[in-house]
Amino acid sequence: MHITATHISYAHVCRRKLWLFSNGIQMEHTSDTVSEGKLIHETSYAQRAEKFTEVELSLAFTYRSPEGGDEGGVLSAVIDFYDAKAKVIHETKKSD
Repeated sequence: MHITATHISYAHVCRRKLWLFSNGIQMEHTSDTVSEGKLIHETSYAQRAEKFTEVELSLAFTYRSPEGGDEGGVLSAVIDFYDAKAKVIHETKKSD
C-alpha cells in the first residue's frame, strides 16, 4: 500500500474519512474549495520555478502485522518548495 501524508492526516482527523480515502471513495473532487486550492497551487508564485522546485519525499517500510506476517508500503509527501538557503519549507495555502 502506498501511504501518503493525506492518509496520516485523515488518521488523526477522522478514521472514517481515512477508510473512505484508502478505498478510493472520494467525494471532494466536486468541491469548489478543493478546485480553488488546486488553482491556487498551480498558478501561485509562477516565478518560484526559477529558483525552487517541488520536493517529493518517500520512505519504504515494513512491519509485523497482528496476524504475524510482514506488511509494508511507502510513506510519501510532497513539499511545495524548499528554500535551502533560508532552510524554510513552503506550502501554498488558500488562507492568509
